[in-house]
Amino acid sequence: MTDQPFQPATAEDETDPDTPATNAELRQAVQAVLALRANAIPFWARDTAKTASLDGHLQHVPDGPRRVLWRALVKEWLKVRSDALLAALRQQLDDSIKAAMSSLAGVQHGLVHGDLSPRLTEDAVQRLEQFVYDTDFAKAADAHLASLKADFLAYCARAAELEPYLEECREGLVKAHTDLKAAVQQVDAQKQQVVQAGLALFLEPRVHTLDGMLTAAEQVVIAQSPDLLVTQVDTAWTQSVMASAADQRAVITGSLASGAAYCDIARGNLTLPLIRIGSPVVAQFQQLGALPAANAGRKGCVDLRKAFGEPWIRALGSLTQPELTRIVSFCGLKMVRDTLVKRLTAQRIHEMDAAVALLAAPGDVDVACGKIASMGYTRIALPPGVTAFGWQIVGQWLLPNAFSDAGYETDDACLKHMHQELHPQVSKATAEAYFADLVTACRTARAAWGHRVDKTVPLDQDDIELTHQARWHISIKAYLSTSQVFHVDGGYGKSPWRAIQ
Repeated sequence: MTDQPFQPATAEDETDPDTPATNAELRQAVQAVLALRANAIPFWARDTAKTASLDGHLQHVPDGPRRVLWRALVKEWLKVRSDALLAALRQQLDDSIKAAMSSLAGVQHGLVHGDLSPRLTEDAVQRLEQFVYDTDFAKAADAHLASLKADFLAYCARAAELEPYLEECREGLVKAHTDLKAAVQQVDAQKQQVVQAGLALFLEPRVHTLDGMLTAAEQVVIAQSPDLLVTQVDTAWTQSVMASAADQRAVITGSLASGAAYCDIARGNLTLPLIRIGSPVVAQFQQLGALPAANAGRKGCVDLRKAFGEPWIRALGSLTQPELTRIVSFCGLKMVRDTLVKRLTAQRIHEMDAAVALLAAPGDVDVACGKIASMGYTRIALPPGVTAFGWQIVGQWLLPNAFSDAGYETDDACLKHMHQELHPQVSKATAEAYFADLVTACRTARAAWGHRVDKTVPLDQDDIELTHQARWHISIKAYLSTSQVFHVDGGYGKSPWRAIQ
């Protein structure tokens, strides 16, 4: 809808200028006056879209690429919004022309041909305004222009909210992205350390798991690039300029904040697999990697790893260096390998730690193999919520080698002394009561640790007195996203439990 002037009279137009205006001329004139009202919308939008005008409203956006983006957004918004308002006005045009014509028909308006042709005179416009200002079209045009101006100011003002939020999320993403790249580099370095230590074959399951996480992390590094995601936000805004401020903010959250979360998740996924091939693990198995590739013990140890996978690595990881030396030497014996493979089927893999303990203990290897072959130990019942990580022989029973519980887990070494605290012929009921007592003590220490403000400092909890006056000493510390008990004892050989069968 534009302010189109009447066509100038042709040479053949000999109509007397003082001839009263016809209804057709009046209708065309009324439409032209209404068009003046409507055209105020695109004319204002056009003038406001000029760079100098926009910069006056976008001073809170730093000059440069961000200001250029917002200029383009506002310009497109003005065009789309003004076009939509004009389209809505067109729906009221015919009825408003009829209403104005009806008002003109009832009065002596005095308009003549010369007032309307070849162009509307200023006087004619003013006189016709009396008949159109109260039409729905005129009222809507004025209201639309007012709303356009108000909404324009609000659209410009939203940059003051969105740009700082964008920068905050961008900084968070940059940090998370940088941390993830550093973790990837750390993984690469640690894998190289494993190779250099000669442990690539032995630790292959752990390296393989880490490789999967590493590939995923490298893909996240590419996909969640801060520059890429900021560009995606700008593109999304440009493609949907009429979106609300809330929707534009959601685009930032969905791209940048989510990108930072993906980076943190990918880095977290690397943490545990990285620990499992970390420097302490390499140090634990250094003697194995230092053996010649053709060494029978080394080859046998790797063969058993191929047979058993992670449980074999974990069982050997809790041994002392002298115990590991003994085990590795025995792995070179076919008798030992055959005994382990035959006994430790998939259904009995939980007896791995017990079998390894028998081999690691001083004594004749033939006797140890005999005990492994005839193992008939029964696992004790565990308190609700407790999950065992491997088992060890205590008397005639199998007690956890390590375990997890709500909010904490034990390390692989702190329960190795349980046989010192129990009678050699301890009953199953007593063994279960003793272990329940130990778990209760751990839970008590975990609750105390959980109330500490500074959880970076380990907690030593002494004299937790429970059943049979056993006094428990427990040490607990932060570990990954949970906590870890790294020492627990009930008095070793002086524990009251040792006197109870």
